[in-house]
Amino acid sequence: MTQPWRSVGLAIALIASFAVPSLMAATGDLLRESAAETITQQLVAESVDELGMTVIASGTPTEQKLNGIDAALGGRIDDVPLLGQPIRTVFVRQVGLKGHAANDGTAALVGSNGMLFQRAGAIDSLQVIAGDTDTEGLWISERVAEQFGLRVGDDVTVVASGRVPIAGIYPNLWEGERDLYWDTVPPTLVPRYVNAFAGPSLELHVVSKSVMHKFGLPGEVRWDAPLDLNPDSYKSLVGLAYLYRDIERSYTQSPELSQAIEAFSGAGATAPTLQTGLFDLERQADQIVAELEQPVQTTSVAGIVIGLPTAAAQKWRAESFLEAAASKTAMLSCRLNRCIDPTDTTVVPDLLLLGLQAGEAVCQIEVEIEIRLD
Repeated sequence: MTQPWRSVGLAIALIASFAVPSLMAATGDLLRESAAETITQQLVAESVDELGMTVIASGTPTEQKLNGIDAALGGRIDDVPLLGQPIRTVFVRQVGLKGHAANDGTAALVGSNGMLFQRAGAIDSLQVIAGDTDTEGLWISERVAEQFGLRVGDDVTVVASGRVPIAGIYPNLWEGERDLYWDTVPPTLVPRYVNAFAGPSLELHVVSKSVMHKFGLPGEVRWDAPLDLNPDSYKSLVGLAYLYRDIERSYTQSPELSQAIEAFSGAGATAPTLQTGLFDLERQADQIVAELEQPVQTTSVAGIVIGLPTAAAQKWRAESFLEAAASKTAMLSCRLNRCIDPTDTTVVPDLLLLGLQAGEAVCQIEVEIEIRLD
């Protein structure tokens, strides 16, 4: 994808703003702002799927504890205007099953370990081989059912928890077609085929909210909040990053949220983590803007080395003139026209150096400069 701030045209345009001493102060801030906006919009377009926010906490997902942290964290997320409503996923890793014999004895189903999984809409998005989505219980994959001879209605025991019936069997999620819903679930929580295993990366034992609450097993909860609106300026990008960091600070500074976290995770437990690609994008934008705003004698911008003798415009040797793309020229002209009054007598001497008569439109300027490409 073309990145206009790394093009020769825009680099020359930026240098052109410093070509005449009296134009330098007037155009510097606006051109920096213009470059920052262009950079921000390009970076956001390239990384839009990574700019939402995910919060992950470890704890015991009982109904009361989950409701408490949901309300407290949801209130903080509501304070971020560009974010949508968070989607909550509750999961417990490496949960084994035990089968029940006719005499009510139990035996471990070796190899049945899977992830206990609950997320709004998950059961309804499963294709049903057998079972009823209105039945409370455990949904297992076709592979698990065949491997251990399990059928709908059979009771199993979730290790370290309680007994539960098999509510349904669904086709393996890692092969064949599946509901598009599963493309919205975080990829690390969706089974995929792994050649080295000759099987899936994990098994999902899907349950309803009430069954997950009943088990009360220590697990993890993640809230994925997508961006409803993208930051459209450098200022809004920085502001959004600040609000994300403010949520991190609220883990300890908000009495309501800190108490809810302690109730869910336990006293002294590790604080929730906040994951986003926004912080890296903010640093990248800062770095590129910093490279473009240095009015030094010789500057390097994305591999372009440009001689910049700002002391006297009349000493510049004409080798090539501004050849930005039409859209970039229009953008630059707009910025120059906003900040320069060509009738201003203090600017006339410098306008004459560029072959422009007082009163002419500044967008007519052709700046001749010397550039060298490495």
